[in-house]
Formats: sequence, C-alpha cells, structure tokens
Amino acid sequence: MVEVVVAERVRRLTLCAGDEVSDSEGYVEEQLITALPEKSLVVMDNASYHNCREFDNRCPTSNCRKAEIIEWLDRNNIVRPDKATKQVLYELVLLHKPPPSYAIDKMFKNAGHEVPRLPPYHFDLNPIELIWEDIKGKVSRYNTTFKLSEVEKIVRTAIGEVDISRRETCVKHVLAVENEYWKLDGIREETIPPILIHLGDESNTERRRDAL
Repeated sequence: MVEVVVAERVRRLTLCAGDEVSDSEGYVEEQLITALPEKSLVVMDNASYHNCREFDNRCPTSNCRKAEIIEWLDRNNIVRPDKATKQVLYELVLLHKPPPSYAIDKMFKNAGHEVPRLPPYHFDLNPIELIWEDIKGKVSRYNTTFKLSEVEKIVRTAIGEVDISRRETCVKHVLAVENEYWKLDGIREETIPPILIHLGDESNTERRRDAL
C-alpha cells in the first residue's frame, strides 16, 4: 500500500500496490507516478521492496566475499591495509558507509514529489494501516467462497467505500498518536536532570588534605 497526501489541497489518495510487489520500481514508474497529482507527498514505509538502494549507494554486507569488500573499498578510494582480515575490511565499510539513498524515493523526487519515510517499526504513524485494517475486516466478513477472484472483488469494493470522512478520521488518529510520542520525548528530557562534571576542580576532600 502507498499513501499519498496532496499537500496543496490537503486531501488523500489511497492506492493499492499489492503485497510483496516483485517489480515495485516498474509499478511506480509506469502506473503510480502517472496517476499522482503534481507535488504530492508520498509517505513511504520500510517494507523490503521499498528499501532497494540506488546502485552506486549499495554497500557490501557481512555476507559478501572478501574480494567484493575490497573492490568496494578501492572503488570508493578508501585506504585499506594491504593485508587485513575480512572483519577488519568490513569495519572499514561500516565506518565509511554512506547514508541510504533509495531508488524508489529518487523516482518520486525526480517527478516533483516529496517522500518522507516513516520511522522503522512505527506502523501506528501510518493512517493507511487503519484503512487497510477496515478492508481486511470486510474481506473476513464477506469472503464466503474463498476464491481469489471473490477476494479481489471485495477488496476493490471496500477501497471504493473509503470516503473522505474516514480518511480524515484516520489522519486525526495518527496525529494524536504522534503527539503522544512527542509528549513522551518531552517528559523524558524534562525529568532526567543533567549530570555536570567540572573537570579540573578540586574536591573538598582534596582541599582538606592539602591543608593538613
């Protein structure tokens, strides 16, 4: 699922890309981008098929062969020891690893859209999860044949029934959840007093000892 918020008109457009899309980049380029209004705000979650890095931004993992790690270090002009273990070389990768740059994000940005990303493991900050829960509930209630064609029909009908009122309710709910997170952050910062260590100051004990 991809959630799109059109900033200028403060309205929402919900589009379904399907689960575990194998060719998500092709779908985005050929169908989704062409369907979006100009200057849309595309809220992206951290599903695996959304996290494919751009080719030049990809880094070796700990599962890569030593030769692959060396090739990446040399290609990025990173100084390395001539003789080093794979672990030492991989630590250099982690030290010089660039910030992630995702291919799907770049496609949206090149088309004039903004792409904020949700924090990992915070699906509760995504209004579309509430809508998706509604849709799955209707599938559960009305699916009597257990045929894929019937499920597709129910899903399409359920998506069409998501009106502006329901979308606004979901957005307000997420904003309330977000505000609670901000409050928790504020409480944590306000209730933990800072610990000050004055380097170079003599303690009272040291002063008394010197006076003897």
